[in-house]
Formats: sequence, C-alpha cells, structure tokens
Amino acid sequence: MARASGLGTFTSPLHRNVDMGAHRKIDQRRVRLLYETNTSMFVGGFISIFAYAYVTRTAHSALELRVWLAFMMAAFAFRFASQKLFLLSAKNEPDFDAVFYERVYAFGLSLTAVGWGVAGSVLLPEKAEFVLVLGLINIGLIAGASSAYSISRLSLSAVMLPMSLPLAVMTFLRGHETLTAMGVMIGLFALTMARLGHKRSDFVLQAWKIAEEKDRLSRDLIDAQAKILQSTKMAALGQMAAGIAHEINTPLAIISVCAQTIQEASEEAEPSLPNIREAAIEVDSTVARIAKIVGGLKNFSRQDQSDPPRVIKVETLISETLSFCQERLKLMGVAIEVSVSPDTRNGSTLAVSGHSAQLSQVLLNLLNNAADAVEPLDEKWISVVIDHDETCLRLRVSDSGAGIAPEIRARLMEPFFTTKAFGKGTGLGLSVAHGIAAAHGGRLTLDEESPRTCFVLELPLHAQGRKSKSAA
Repeated sequence: MARASGLGTFTSPLHRNVDMGAHRKIDQRRVRLLYETNTSMFVGGFISIFAYAYVTRTAHSALELRVWLAFMMAAFAFRFASQKLFLLSAKNEPDFDAVFYERVYAFGLSLTAVGWGVAGSVLLPEKAEFVLVLGLINIGLIAGASSAYSISRLSLSAVMLPMSLPLAVMTFLRGHETLTAMGVMIGLFALTMARLGHKRSDFVLQAWKIAEEKDRLSRDLIDAQAKILQSTKMAALGQMAAGIAHEINTPLAIISVCAQTIQEASEEAEPSLPNIREAAIEVDSTVARIAKIVGGLKNFSRQDQSDPPRVIKVETLISETLSFCQERLKLMGVAIEVSVSPDTRNGSTLAVSGHSAQLSQVLLNLLNNAADAVEPLDEKWISVVIDHDETCLRLRVSDSGAGIAPEIRARLMEPFFTTKAFGKGTGLGLSVAHGIAAAHGGRLTLDEESPRTCFVLELPLHAQGRKSKSAA
C-alpha cells in the first residue's frame, strides 16, 4: 500500500513524482505554515464566537449558549495544545512526522467547524436579523479559512463543509425570501472558496516543487562545475607531467652529486670543510627548489572553492605557475619572457584577491594553449606582460603565432569547442578559464587588434596594488 500523503486522501498529482526527501520537506513546510497561522486565526475565531453569542443572547437560553461556548472553548483549547505540542516536537525533532500533525490540526479545525455547524442548525435563531448576522460571520470565516488553510486540502475540507453546509441548508429551508437567497449564497460561496482554495493549494505545491527542483539542480550544477574545474586542472597538469618530472629530476641529480662530494670529503684524512659547506649549501638550495615545485603543485591541484578569497601577489602567482610548466616549455624549445609594461611601476607589489589555484589554472591554460600553438613553428616564444591602471590588473599572454582566424573567434569561450586535433584537448580549458575570471570579477578576452595571438586576463586590482600605484 502506498504511503499516506501529507495531503490525506486529496493528494494532488502535482505532488507526485517528487522524491521522498523533497516530499517530506514540502509536507513539513506546509505544516509549519499551518501552525504559524494558528495565532491569528485564534484571535479572529474568539472575536467571532463572542460577537455571535452577544448578538444572539436574547434568542437562546443561557444554558444553550453556555454549552455552546464551552464546546467552542474546548475546541480552541485542543488546537492551542496541539500547537504547543507541534512547536516542541519541531524544535526537538527537525524530521518530525508532518502527516500526523496535519491530521491533528485538521481534527482541531473540524471541532471548531462542527461548533459553527451546530450554531447554524440546532441553535439557529428564529429572528431573520440574527440569522443574517450568523451568515455574515460564516462568510467571513469561509473567506479566512480559504486563504489560511489552502496549503492543506485536508484542513480546508475539514473546516469548510461542517461549518457552512448546516447553515446554508437550514437558512434555505426557512422559507423566508431573503434567508432562502442567503442560504443559496452561503452554499455557493463555500463551494467556490473551497474550489479556489484547492486550486491555490495546487499552485503553492507546484511552486514549492519547482523551488525544490531548482535547489537540487543548482546543487548538481555546482558539483558538476567543481568536477569540470578539477578535471581541466588535472588535464593541464597531465600536459606538464613530463616537464615536472624533468624539473624535479634535475635538482635530485644535483643533490646526488653533492651527497657524493660530501661522502668523499668525509673519507679524506683531512676533510675539506669549505667543500663540505659548499655542497651542503647547494643541497639546501636545491631542496628549497623542489619544495617550491611541490608546493606549487599542491596549491594548484587542491579544490579551494570553499576557501575564502585571499590576497595574492601577481609576482607569486606567475612564479608558482611557471615553476611547474617552465621545464616543459624548455623541452619544447619555447622561450618565455615575463615583463612589466613601461607604464607600470612597483610591479612586485601588485596584488589581486581570489583563489590562487583557480587563477593559476587560468594562466596555465593560456600558457599550455600558447605552447601547443607555437610547437610546429620555427619561431617559438611566449610573452607575459603585466600592466594595470588605477583599478584593474591586466596579464597579456601572447605568442609567436599568427593569430586566430576571425570566423572562430566568437566561439573560443564556448564549452567543448576546440581547434586542436582529436585527443589533444577537451574544449573546456578556455571556457573554464573564462568562468573563473568572471567569478573573480574580471574577464578573459582575445585582443583582436594584436598582430599575434594575445589573450588578456583582467582582474580587479586589490587595494594593496592601488596604494603602490598612487605611491609611485
């Protein structure tokens, strides 16, 4: 047997096909809103009860009114107690049983509705003016219930029919022309408001379902973007693997030679301390070089989306990125030059705010693309020029290539678009780099006026860099 829905037997088709987790959240949200409206409905209910009792006090015996008032007060006491129980349960048990509390709420409403039904049938006054007062109160309660309880079909049905049907029938049967019309009006109004309430319930549930689905898709999109970011990062590192291995092997060979020098010196009758000291200094320097490469790799490969942005010196960003791609460029015979534009002073103090691994990924992608583009050429070089104005830092990465064909420039930043041979690229590098630049408040563009292939990474200059500019 299917699990009972929070909508009771009135489960909307819009509420189906929602996964159980989202279904439970929607039920809990509806029930919370139901109990949150309890206080305002209490006030309106009390005013209506005592207003009716006061106006019709001469039409009923004191005993009848007391019994009726006692019943209504008991119904309100039950609703008040159920509200306190729900608030306590929701506080201590976030994953509370929404279906149970919705049924409790509907039962409390039905008690109040039965009380009004008794007033409209057993205690219906003889005088027409009193009946009109009860009818107006009933219409007001119908309108309020249709608005307040439309998020729960079960609660809406529990209050509408028992409250309105007896009064509508008994008023209609009075035979008085005005009361007959009023009975018809109350009945039609109750049916119309109940129908509108059910429709509103469908719309509310649909909106909540869409909101839940949107949240889920947003989470999935963020996860997918993180995976793409990491995969393109690993792909870039894969391209650098041979160069990185060579970059580490070279200092390891130096350490090996120094270790042999120290060993031979220690075996001499009179060890040469200057030679040992020189070899030890060389070892320390080489270890620091390896540590820099490994540290750069570690910072680059980690996922830092959840880390807060930090101040990054541009000089450090470029140096760390080059530390694990420079050897590959050297093996390919590609010369690389990093320079500061003539208008820029104190370039070593320029800084931006963001995630260093992501910005390093952008720069590495541009360097990889440039290296692949110039590999078959006779003239192979890459240039990185640092420039900035009062608020913006610009890194211009250009190469010795002849430029990019006009017909494909507009598609460069599209995901999965690539001009490389099959198996050489994923088509995600520039797209991801473009997204990273935008996420840092900057942009990545192609300089179409440059005679060579030139990409420009623009980033907001951190206040530290602005001070340096003004100081200069």
